[in-house]
Amino acid sequence: MDAAASHYASPLPDDLIAVWRQVFERQQAFAEHAMKQLDDEGFFRAPGPGMNSVAVIVQHMTGNMLSRWTDFLTTDGEKSTRDRDAEFIAPEPTASSRAALMARWNAGWVALFAALDSLTASDLGRIVKIRSVPHPVHAAIARQLDHYAFHVGLLQGLSEAMPRVIDELTPEGHLPTYEELARRR
Repeated sequence: MDAAASHYASPLPDDLIAVWRQVFERQQAFAEHAMKQLDDEGFFRAPGPGMNSVAVIVQHMTGNMLSRWTDFLTTDGEKSTRDRDAEFIAPEPTASSRAALMARWNAGWVALFAALDSLTASDLGRIVKIRSVPHPVHAAIARQLDHYAFHVGLLQGLSEAMPRVIDELTPEGHLPTYEELARRR
């Protein structure tokens, strides 16, 4: 087998877990940057009837993260303790409610990164269940990357449409570029 062909002999690169971690870290950073631009009014305001506020999306993502990533390899990703429908009920629009929601958000990311960091290459072919449906670990992770990217995109769009708190302006008075934000992390 030539060098080019041997590069593709293994369907999963050895550093795949590290790559996933980097992508999840970027999604977290994008979401948190978007949320940081919002005052409490913008954070809790739904843009229209039947639409979700940033707070509701964060509440949903948090419930998903805590359910999916807690005991990731050993229990169904849809925990019996999760109340998915309640995630779509708007929380009380107060600063303390926002702080509590952000604390749960952080706990969700802690659970996610702890699960990823515990994985080895040999775990990637194991089977986990989500809503009783078997998924190879690598497919379950791809499913979550897709899910979070969708919601982070919504958060970014909503942050552009809602009242903003601009505290990260560059000296020239512009929002920092992605590269400038990445250097700050």
